[in-house]
Amino acid sequence: MMAIPKNIHAGHRNRLRTRFLENGLESFQEHQVLELLLFYAIPRKDTNAISHVLLQRFGSMPKALQASREELKECQISDNAATFLHLMHVACERYYQRKYQKEKPTEHLFSFDTIAKYINQYFHGVRQEQFLLLLPDPKGNCQFSKIIHEGPITDDAGFIRSMVHMAVSHQAAGIILIHHLEENSEPSQEDLNFSYLLKESCQLIGIPLIDYILCNRSTMLSALSPDTEEDEDTV
Repeated sequence: MMAIPKNIHAGHRNRLRTRFLENGLESFQEHQVLELLLFYAIPRKDTNAISHVLLQRFGSMPKALQASREELKECQISDNAATFLHLMHVACERYYQRKYQKEKPTEHLFSFDTIAKYINQYFHGVRQEQFLLLLPDPKGNCQFSKIIHEGPITDDAGFIRSMVHMAVSHQAAGIILIHHLEENSEPSQEDLNFSYLLKESCQLIGIPLIDYILCNRSTMLSALSPDTEEDEDTV
């Protein structure tokens, strides 16, 4: 009688899982993180190959997780696997929203210091350019937070229209935009000029721009700060 072959991927899966349990994700490449996640949605297929397909299609692990179920299924993965990856992104967003809503007191989103503390963990491990929108209620509690754009803005007017629409639909007491710069990038004059356009647009709709914050792994500053404006004028 012919012996039933063992799952040829079992040893690799166990090694990758053990590596994560012992050392975390610090040394993992993006495709390996996707590969590990897919272990729990795809029991027998080669998830390494699938993870590479996802990265080729979407460009990065965060973008793959942010993709819709329909977009994920275009990469020839099952509805179950697509739902699992999409759920991972949505669950992480909910986690950060609820975690900080519970831990921070009211009126915490009306000053630079409290906003900085609030977003301190939002961009942990992020290296690409992203824009995070925070919409507080009248008491300063964050009622909406979402990464609304990745990469450079190519259409300022379109970006602002979309942001304003979100603020109006949530009846926000103000708008806070966080611009996470690409790794090793520094705030530019173009970033500061964009802050003037944001402020004027918010004034037109009657919703104040509470802050426009520029940050990277080592720096966080308000583009609306008088000190920032003065420094740029002297360049």
